[in-house]
Amino acid sequence: MTDTTTNPAPAKPKRETVALRDWLDLNGNPVESGKESDAIGFSYTHLPSAKRINPAFNPETDKADVAAVFTKILPAIGQPMTADALMCAIFGGLTLSGNIVNTATNGPKGDPDLNPIELIRERFAEMENGVWADRATGVGGVRYDKTKLAEAIATAKGETDPAPYLAKMENKVDPKTGATVAADTKAAISYGAFALRNAQVKAAYDALAGTGTDIGAL
Repeated sequence: MTDTTTNPAPAKPKRETVALRDWLDLNGNPVESGKESDAIGFSYTHLPSAKRINPAFNPETDKADVAAVFTKILPAIGQPMTADALMCAIFGGLTLSGNIVNTATNGPKGDPDLNPIELIRERFAEMENGVWADRATGVGGVRYDKTKLAEAIATAKGETDPAPYLAKMENKVDPKTGATVAADTKAAISYGAFALRNAQVKAAYDALAGTGTDIGAL
């Protein structure tokens, strides 16, 4: 008799977190997700080194020894860039561009025949407006206060009722026309991200949410 019993494959060990990567504000504190436009630098904490220096180190509550942390503060917007800051910016820009291309052209939803350059342009245009993509969801996941954005759209259009625009916040749209499309449509972006491309909406949103650049800093 043939034994057809199969043994389940052993579970893969959980991958241990190697580093903490924080975006830092003017006071050197980590910024909250969705407020990346407040960041002026970053820190990289190598956890294995931090634990070797202090075996009792707890990344949730303890500050790592400086020997295990690299911190870089970049020039303020409008200030001349140092050579090392420029190299960091170039490296980060190229890394982001590569991530966008890989997401758009590889994997089960990727299109290997797609020219992803327009997606890169769109992503960088969003960053120029102070909007960063959600790090948890990847390309196209833009963080913003939906209620305030709906109010901003109504204000920009001279209306008083934001409800119709709030109802659209869960929609995905064509990045060129704004037409609603299926959520898994390639290159689709959120309705909110599309709305923030309008200068009047962006200005109204900054006023309501307290985002954007302070005129006193210019």
